[in-house]
Amino acid sequence: MAEDHPLLPEGFVVAMQGRLVLEGSTRGRRTTAAWFIVSRFAPAGRMLAIGLAGPLPGPPRRTVLGQACAHHPAGGAAFRLLVLPVPRLLLAGRWRASRGAAVLAGAVPALRLAACGRAAGGLRWRLRAVQRPWVGEWWQPPSPHEGLTLG
Repeated sequence: MAEDHPLLPEGFVVAMQGRLVLEGSTRGRRTTAAWFIVSRFAPAGRMLAIGLAGPLPGPPRRTVLGQACAHHPAGGAAFRLLVLPVPRLLLAGRWRASRGAAVLAGAVPALRLAACGRAAGGLRWRLRAVQRPWVGEWWQPPSPHEGLTLG
């Protein structure tokens, strides 16, 4: 889905730092600083995994998945969060079903992420995060031959 946005890599694993806001029926509203391990994968970068790593960048504890659905009007790629797990897909952290959406924008090394959703049990959440340097990051540069027909 990155074909209209060549600055967005179709494959990557990066660390992002931001704020997570949780709103539940018993705790009220809670805002916390957090690190996220975010990866885009699958053909044409159609899948997005957002893993909550906690106060330091490390292995995700919980992960939500999104599937590309459209391009965001303000630029970037939009993803619909999944309520059912993808069969045979191994994830870092525990998968969490969540209805919602995520928008990925910018270019490496300054990707930005905004997401919101509703998890099982009615917990509502939202996050905003920006890419930070991390020793474990990886990205696939856009192909210089994308859209080129040979023969």
